[in-house]
Amino acid sequence: MWRLIPFLLIICVGAVHGAVKHLPIKSALVLKPREAYRVQIEATKPVEIGWQAVQARPCTADCVQATELSGSSHFAFATSLGGSYVYQPAPDRVSVEYKNVSREPVTIDVFRIQRICDAEACQFLDPRQKGRWLVFKVDEFKAITTSQDGSYSVISGVAASGRTFRIRTVWWTDDKKQPS
Repeated sequence: MWRLIPFLLIICVGAVHGAVKHLPIKSALVLKPREAYRVQIEATKPVEIGWQAVQARPCTADCVQATELSGSSHFAFATSLGGSYVYQPAPDRVSVEYKNVSREPVTIDVFRIQRICDAEACQFLDPRQKGRWLVFKVDEFKAITTSQDGSYSVISGVAASGRTFRIRTVWWTDDKKQPS
C-alpha cells in the first residue's frame, strides 16, 4: 500500500471530549487592579473550574491569576484570555482565588466545566487514564479505517523494526477552532 521510508509517526492517545458545558459560578465579575475574588465549591471528587476574560478590549498581558487555596500546594497560573484546571478537593471543598494582576479593570466569567463525550471514540477511552505519546518509524501502512463520525481511526502497518502494529488514533477534539 503506502510505503514511506523513513516516516516518523507521532501520536498522542488520550481522553476525548465531545461537548463542553460551562456551568456559571459568577458571570461578568469586574475585578479592579489587584482585586481578588474567591470561589468555594463543595466537592468530594475532582472538579474542573475555569474562567474566561469577557471585556471588550482583551488584556495585552497576563491579567488574571488563578490560585488554588484548598490544597497545600497553592498551585497558581496566570493568563490573558482564560483557562481551566482540574482541582482536587481538600476537606470536601475546592477553593480558588481569581486576582487581577494587571493595571486595568478586568471582567471575567467563572464556571464549572462539564465534559460530555458522545463520539464513537468514547466507547474505548477511559477518562481516568492519562494520555501517552507513541513515537516510532513506520515502514509500511497496511490499512487505515476511520469511524463513521470521524472521531478515530484504526491504523495497522509495519514499523521500521519489522514488528507489526495496530493502533487507535483519536482525531476528534472539543476545540471548535479545529476541524473535527
